[in-house]
Amino acid sequence: MNNNTQSHAMDALLIERLVLSTTAHMSQPKPTERYLERARTAARCAAELRKLDAAVHVAGFQALSLPDYLSSVALHAQVRLSNVMTPGAKGTSPASVWISLAKSVGMAAERIRLHLRLWVAENLTVHQAVQVLARTGHNGGFRHSNPLGGMSESQVSAQLDVIEATYTPEARTQLEACLAELEPAF
Repeated sequence: MNNNTQSHAMDALLIERLVLSTTAHMSQPKPTERYLERARTAARCAAELRKLDAAVHVAGFQALSLPDYLSSVALHAQVRLSNVMTPGAKGTSPASVWISLAKSVGMAAERIRLHLRLWVAENLTVHQAVQVLARTGHNGGFRHSNPLGGMSESQVSAQLDVIEATYTPEARTQLEACLAELEPAF
């Protein structure tokens, strides 16, 4: 049994004992097996989120979109994203699911904002972004080789300012809508 499996087993055992100890003195019935299974699942999810949190701090900043960044961190932490991501409510955008996960692993709002801006630049305006980056001395495309790779957060933010200045009104509206989803999360 490896350390992760032992950790999950210990978390589940502790949750189960906690539940049983808090209900033992009450006149309530013993928790059902279904309830205990949900508690074990929650403990496993919490353990996975702790691993992701640690991996985010080790990884530091990387000029990637929010989904790509969190996927990369999860890969290095050996965490399956399906174990920690909850589906968005009906009518929510895909960004809200990724924002929620980023917040759950302790990412700062400004860092999440920068990764969201990268996501919009990657998805909405790849052609425009590549043209702007080529004029500023960077070459390559977001999907093939990251022209912002190796830059600091402030350098990436400055490059995004240049790119965003070229956005169409529709792209600007989409960027603003995406960033507006970040506000309620914090």
